[in-house]
Amino acid sequence: MLYCIPAHKEVNLQSYIMLSATELRKGVVFKNEGKTWIVLKYEFNKTGRGAGTVKIKAKDIINQAIVEKGFNLNQKFEEASVERKSAQYLYADEDNGYFMDNECFEQYTIAAENVEDVKKYIIEGGKVVLMYLDEIPISAELPKSVNLKVEYTEPAVKGDTSNNPMKMAQLETGLQIQVPMFVKNGDIVKVSTETGEYSERVNA
Repeated sequence: MLYCIPAHKEVNLQSYIMLSATELRKGVVFKNEGKTWIVLKYEFNKTGRGAGTVKIKAKDIINQAIVEKGFNLNQKFEEASVERKSAQYLYADEDNGYFMDNECFEQYTIAAENVEDVKKYIIEGGKVVLMYLDEIPISAELPKSVNLKVEYTEPAVKGDTSNNPMKMAQLETGLQIQVPMFVKNGDIVKVSTETGEYSERVNA
């Protein structure tokens, strides 16, 4: 595996950025229980006269396990030192996903289990953001939505008068989603990468 040569950085090993529980917003990367987590969802709960609690959904960025955690407001966490850089998705096989840095054009591999979502939503040559931990790429982040071509869907059924009728469509990445009846083969549709649901038809 090849790596871009990073710029020299002076690091104060005694200085850590500490985060309060209320700072664990979506996208924040922090350390807890010996693991490094990225926040997927943040929720503040306050009941009665209590100080309140924070509930988050977080993903272990090493093994991709997703859990829900609750914290008191006075808890502190070390912010993880991560870097995000634009990259191009090349292809994937059974073992790895392959990416190219858009600045220095070096290629990187990430374990296949860490790029399952990329294969569902990004075509070869598409753009992603790689997340680096200790200068090693460990996962790829998706845009909030992507535009994908409909490879196959059944023609609309005449006479269907039900409310908002939907049908199955297979997209160019192999992903299958529900789409409105008016969508046809060759259409480009916008899909949410957070929910996996159809958003709109981009063009016909």
